[in-house]
Amino acid sequence: MTLVLVHGYNIHADDWDKIVLTGPNWTYGRLPIGLATAINHDADVIMLGSGGTTKDGVTEAQYTKNHIDFLLIDHVLRSHCKSGEADTINKNQLMDKIVLDETSKNTREEVENAFRYMEEHNMHTLYFVSSPAHMPRCMREVCDVFQRRGLHEMWNVFGVPSETTWADPKSVVIFEPEHRPGMRCVDWTPLNNLFKMDVDELIDFLSRLS
Repeated sequence: MTLVLVHGYNIHADDWDKIVLTGPNWTYGRLPIGLATAINHDADVIMLGSGGTTKDGVTEAQYTKNHIDFLLIDHVLRSHCKSGEADTINKNQLMDKIVLDETSKNTREEVENAFRYMEEHNMHTLYFVSSPAHMPRCMREVCDVFQRRGLHEMWNVFGVPSETTWADPKSVVIFEPEHRPGMRCVDWTPLNNLFKMDVDELIDFLSRLS
């Protein structure tokens, strides 16, 4: 059984519509990519996060669900789903698959809640949908929670990036523990671009901050 987790986004962000719904030229945010993923992989549950922010008493999860309409679903079906499948999907049944996570306050809690739900319902495949610039940190949380909960190799976990984002994924800085001789644990390129320094100058600068 399969669960698609659509990562929540701060309701008060100026770019909420672009990140969660659609950007220029109908580029897809987290929600439509999550719907397309659920349809293409015949998911049993679509979980919307989260409870991190609220507006007039409405959580991120409920706020996101409130923006789903049949026009959006139709567009997803026509543009992102398998040929001939659009006319066979029951939109009401698709809506019935939606579950709200209104208790999590951050990415890690979203992941914890999703895995807990999956264990309780004997589910073993997770598709995690988020923005490209956020995906590396999301998958770090997914892998850590997966390991700490002692989940076994029969589980399948996939990251699915949306088409819209607030930053170039190349701007994400990853500090990776050394695991082979001579390896640098940091990709210095984004930091070089940020501080306008070469590698040696940047290392010297950071060492003086510690």
